[in-house]
Amino acid sequence: MRDGGADETDVLIIGAGLVGCASAHYLAQEHVECLVVDRGEMNREGSGTNAGSLHIQLRGPERLYSEEVLREFLPMKAEAARGWAQIETELGCDLGLKLHGGLLIAETDPEFAFVREIVEYERGLGLPAETLSTAELLRIAPHLSPRLKGAAYSAAEGSANTLLVGPAYARSAQRAGARFRTHANVVATERLNGGGFLVTTSGGPIRAKRILNAAGPWASALTRMVGVALPITGRVIQVSVTERREVLLDQLVGHISGGLTLKQTRFGTFMIGGGWPAKVDPATGRSVIDHDSVAGNLGVALRALPALRDVSVVRSWTGVIAHSLDRDGSRLQIFGELPGVPGYYVLAGGTLFTMGPLFARLAAELLTAGTTSFPVTCYHPDRFGTPA
Repeated sequence: MRDGGADETDVLIIGAGLVGCASAHYLAQEHVECLVVDRGEMNREGSGTNAGSLHIQLRGPERLYSEEVLREFLPMKAEAARGWAQIETELGCDLGLKLHGGLLIAETDPEFAFVREIVEYERGLGLPAETLSTAELLRIAPHLSPRLKGAAYSAAEGSANTLLVGPAYARSAQRAGARFRTHANVVATERLNGGGFLVTTSGGPIRAKRILNAAGPWASALTRMVGVALPITGRVIQVSVTERREVLLDQLVGHISGGLTLKQTRFGTFMIGGGWPAKVDPATGRSVIDHDSVAGNLGVALRALPALRDVSVVRSWTGVIAHSLDRDGSRLQIFGELPGVPGYYVLAGGTLFTMGPLFARLAAELLTAGTTSFPVTCYHPDRFGTPA
């Protein structure tokens, strides 16, 4: 609808990545009118360039979360795993899903002691996991290095094709009535006296009763337009893929100390990542491959899976992921209504591939019912934000 030249919608979702597309899907299922805008193309930023790993076990930095955070976070991880297990049925299409379990490997005795500690903690909070000795590890993944001390194992982990998931949610949302507009950069947001917002975009003005900011690393620039600064930044990382080989690895492999995600896709290629940084070209501002960083990443992968020594890397690429730290220095999602800005919601930051579909579902619950099926107080913007 248009009023005085401005398009109108109930919920304006800013950002057509996984979270924005999935939120549109769940809102449209509840017959909520929504319009998704993106400054570029759908699923082109972090949602489409990450490695597609589904991390359910606690990573090292997550183990440093406070007890308050962990008691909300771990049950949500278990629920996220249940959601991924049925996502292809829900969306009615192949998403390249591979759920054959995940391993957090340890190379040293102190690392293996950390594995035992994490597994014990997870089991205490109801997240299924187990500790594997070297012999037990090699029985389920015989091509991994016998030098490894062992691993933590979760049957719920795996991977999905990042190029397929977001667009599948978008197609479902459109079938249910959601609208999408690409190449519509938000340049200003004005709060209206009677409630709602007038959003100026490069594709024309939009009047929205409510806003869901799902713009990832760029979310803070948008909240500043309504007077709130959020500590969301972008980290440029890189991922590599190899030539095809016979099946050597069924599981997702990570490292208990970080620096590795390794998986073999259904096509036989190996994807290697783990948060290793890329560079930003100061002349152009564009992200570029850091060859030393790629070499470091591949070195960790080779220590884990020696059979990679004669496998050629065919491509590496960069992507930007959102990074947000709460008042305690924990890297978490920011989710909820902005303090002092009724009707403006944020869902950005943190690790939003694994958790993205669940948070999108919770966003739809919050915008339709005013409550969520899981407690989400530790993600609220008032743990992060300050006046702009």
